[in-house]
Amino acid sequence: MLIRLFLILALISCSESHSEPSYKFKKAPNDKIVAKVGSIEITMDEMMKGLETELYEQKMTIFNLKFNKIKEVLMDKFIEQDPKSKGMTKEQYLEKFVFSKVKVTDKEINDFIKEQNVPDTHVNAQFRAQLSDYLKRGKQREALEAWMGSKTSGDVEIYLEKPQRPTFDVKIGNAPSWGSKDAKVTLVEFSDFQCPHCAKAVETIQKLKKKYGEKKLQVVYKHFPLPSHADARSASLALMCVNEQNPKSFWKFHEHLFANQRWLANDKLKKYAKEFGVDSKKFDECLDTKKFNDYVEADVQQGISLGIRSTPTFFVNGKIVMGAQSEEVFSEVIDEELKK
Repeated sequence: MLIRLFLILALISCSESHSEPSYKFKKAPNDKIVAKVGSIEITMDEMMKGLETELYEQKMTIFNLKFNKIKEVLMDKFIEQDPKSKGMTKEQYLEKFVFSKVKVTDKEINDFIKEQNVPDTHVNAQFRAQLSDYLKRGKQREALEAWMGSKTSGDVEIYLEKPQRPTFDVKIGNAPSWGSKDAKVTLVEFSDFQCPHCAKAVETIQKLKKKYGEKKLQVVYKHFPLPSHADARSASLALMCVNEQNPKSFWKFHEHLFANQRWLANDKLKKYAKEFGVDSKKFDECLDTKKFNDYVEADVQQGISLGIRSTPTFFVNGKIVMGAQSEEVFSEVIDEELKK
């Protein structure tokens, strides 16, 4: 029976004609065309559309591989030059002279669980042990960077070319904003109220506001509630309902929602709105009728057209910054723009 089946498959494969395109790699006739078949031409712009962010991520992966290798070689050289390393492996040296004071406390574990809104049902001894290892590795990286810094007498010159962030045309429209509309730098955030990383980014954005001030920096908020977060869209609608009555409360209510992102059902949103002094009847009607749903959806569609795949995603004068990056990462991009 099995032999017969093979014979049938062989006959089918022989009777069908499978013709694939013959791809020939050649030098382009000009720098605008990347492919051609007959009269059909594929342009560079057509190929790049939607690929900008993904290509940037790939380039950054390669850049970081090289950069981390440089740091590893530099670390090895520092250890080799230290007389105390004689007769020790690299791992033994690091454990004794760099990581010996690295500890993770129960408080740090509990604080992380609280900050990340980890459900109580997920927290057990095994989870806490894994989390402790994760936090310890993070502290070890910090300790290693500090140790490397103590070994350098000045700047470490790196001769790698850093990939340029792709730039997008981000329309602000009538989105709520902080800072002067004449500011030289505009930071646009696409965010989700039930995203833990978005909540983490709130503190970073506050630091940037304080650092650069209203004259240099404008911050614009855009909604990007993810389908996987059941109450995220309702929270966005609630924020716009508050903004309709009292625009001055927008950012405070925005921060309040992130601080309470585990409790964003409609009854909670209505309770929060009362605390911010808005007309309860008008707010409830606004929220219940989803008055600003089209507004929020327009933000979502704009984000999709910009290639956003996760939250938070930022654009600094159009330059993309993905994820809840550190203040230093944002400052590097902002400072570059201020120098222009």
